[in-house]
Amino acid sequence: MFAVYAKEANFNNPLASVVIGERPEPVVPEGWVRVRVTHASHNRHDIFTLCGVTAQEQPIPFPMILGNDGAGLLDDGTPVVIYPLIGSDSWRGDETLDPAWHVFSNSFRVRWPTMSRFPSATRFPYLTDFPL
Repeated sequence: MFAVYAKEANFNNPLASVVIGERPEPVVPEGWVRVRVTHASHNRHDIFTLCGVTAQEQPIPFPMILGNDGAGLLDDGTPVVIYPLIGSDSWRGDETLDPAWHVFSNSFRVRWPTMSRFPSATRFPYLTDFPL
C-alpha cells in the first residue's frame, strides 16, 4: 500500500528520513476496523518521530508510517473521522485523563497509508454536509 514513512531517525535533518513508497498492507485485529484513508495530516508528533524523539520506554521501531489525524471510509463505505488518541485497555471515559494515554504510533503501527486499521472506538461518523 502507498504510505509516507520515516525510514530512520535523523535528529539533524529530519526531512531526509521521509520516504514515499510502498509498505505492507495492515492486518485488522478483532475489535478494530479498516479505514481507507482519504484525508491525513502531519503534526509535531511526526517531527519528533523523524528526529527519533519519543516519550516511550521503547525506541521507535523504524520504518514508521507518519501521521496521526485523518478521515476516510470504512469497508462498507461509511465516512469516518479518526480520533488519534487511545487509552489503556482498562480505562473508561475521557482518554486524555488516562495516565497511560498515547497517540496510535506510540504503540501501534496504524498511521496514514492509504489503508489502515484502528480500534473501533476511535472512529466517529463523518458529518455528511462536508465532502470527503
